[in-house]
Amino acid sequence: MSSFFIRLQQMTDFLQPLHKLTDARMATFYLDNLWLDCFPETMVTDARQAVDPEHVYDDLFAYCEMLHSSTLTDSEIREPANHFENLARRCFLQIRETEKLALDRIQPSFLNELKTGNNGHTMLMMSKKKLAEVQSMCDLIAELCVKWDLHNVIDFGCGKGYLSALLTLRHSINVIGLESNESTVSSAMSRFRKISKQWPVLKKRLTAPEYVVKETPGTFCVLPCTVRRDLNSDSYLEKPETYLLCGLHTCGSLGNDIAEVFVQNERNLGLCFVGCCYHYMEEEFDRRQPCDGHSMFPLSAYLRRKQFFFGKNTRMLASQSVDRTLREGRKRLDVSARSLFFRALLQILLVRSILPDKTDNLERCDPDEVRVGRIPVDLQTSFSEYAEKAGKICGFPAAVLGPECEEVFQQFKSVEVHMKIVNLLRIVLGACVEQVMLLDRLCYLEEQEGIAEVGLIAMFDPVVSPRSWAICARKLQQPVQQS
Repeated sequence: MSSFFIRLQQMTDFLQPLHKLTDARMATFYLDNLWLDCFPETMVTDARQAVDPEHVYDDLFAYCEMLHSSTLTDSEIREPANHFENLARRCFLQIRETEKLALDRIQPSFLNELKTGNNGHTMLMMSKKKLAEVQSMCDLIAELCVKWDLHNVIDFGCGKGYLSALLTLRHSINVIGLESNESTVSSAMSRFRKISKQWPVLKKRLTAPEYVVKETPGTFCVLPCTVRRDLNSDSYLEKPETYLLCGLHTCGSLGNDIAEVFVQNERNLGLCFVGCCYHYMEEEFDRRQPCDGHSMFPLSAYLRRKQFFFGKNTRMLASQSVDRTLREGRKRLDVSARSLFFRALLQILLVRSILPDKTDNLERCDPDEVRVGRIPVDLQTSFSEYAEKAGKICGFPAAVLGPECEEVFQQFKSVEVHMKIVNLLRIVLGACVEQVMLLDRLCYLEEQEGIAEVGLIAMFDPVVSPRSWAICARKLQQPVQQS
């Protein structure tokens, strides 16, 4: 058994008993009494017996900070003081075990390599964050192309061609970009033409000695294409070359699509992509969510045999960033918990005052019936102000929501700390959920015949770019029949 497969087994065994916690709908946190439903009695008792439950939350946050940033060994980390800290510790130990399997190649920003001051990203027509991501991904792909003797790349979901253009101009690689949005296709080609004109000046500013800037750039084109798992990539090729498939932040099921397209075509010899937006990914075995036949989670034979699924609420957690949350400190975390707290109180008001004909008092109404979106909240925002803004968005008269706002807030303010504890633990668990998504794809690739190597690479600073993991794979080199 491979190391990735063992980690997939261990991680899913760890997460499955926590499914009620990860898949909880936070809007019905109090209506459904999730505090009692998501945790065993022993954990709830820890908070109930505390002199001040806020201290339980304070200590939990400090413990998570230590677990996240500590260079101590597992045996040197202090023992957890309660069951909440014990769960956090188990999470971080799981995360760390997966990280041990990855190659770390997080590099300084490309801005350090350009003598362009603060306008380097402007010259390349992208943000500083995007530039840092693109340069790291570009250099990895170029390195793999040299190592694997590949000269052509297909960029899936290329967008405005940020990655494709730099591969072509900086490393003389021939790139075909595939993009489903036709207006974006036109924008990508227009952008490439503008950057090509500036490139003779820009390339002289490259100072890193490890990079060799070639005189002749590669070729580049963007084609309109909706990528699906049954895509025949040969239909987009002018000649029978071998290719590396890539994608920078392949959204939702596109990450699964690119893995399957790589497997199915013998000319696709290399693969390198970074996934994102896992909440948009479809799941084959979650009967609660309709799907349209895209490459669905899971891909690996192991999880398919188990008919494993997460649910949309759990997948949403994979888009959280425990690194950013703990780096930014308590205030931002408390604000996010306050927003969730207010949304849960609003749901109580909706049931009591707006939808009495649909549900009995304090029984659950369908949370999908009402969507308020993101309402700006800070620690000084009152619940009455939040409810007023929500009422305007949803068309509820203030006279209906207003009178009960203060009553509901006073009723539940003493248990807001429960929301804080659950929110923090769910964010930590989100990193475990993302790793299962990654391990599923890695195991799927390892299962295929003719795969020479599969790897996981830490690409970006996860505080700046939370979706920072690249999956790479190479097929055994085989002669390709000329058509």
